[in-house]
Amino acid sequence: LGFTQKDMAKGLKFKIAFNFGLPLVIALSHAYFTSLAYMKLMGTTNQIPIFIVMGLYICMYAIFAITAYNHSKRTIRHSI
Repeated sequence: LGFTQKDMAKGLKFKIAFNFGLPLVIALSHAYFTSLAYMKLMGTTNQIPIFIVMGLYICMYAIFAITAYNHSKRTIRHSI
């Protein structure tokens, strides 16, 4: 169809960023505002544990996204 491996990899980066980034942003914003509401109910103001957990979640999600990208890129490389 005229696509090179470089073109396919560029499209794959966008697809992975969209498929992993959008749910990540939604999940993190939901968790943050839920945590703020819970902290307001409990009368605490320490947000450091929230940011630590969010950072760990982002790291795990990024590892999974990179793994998915590498696997898909390898599949494209072997199919062309």
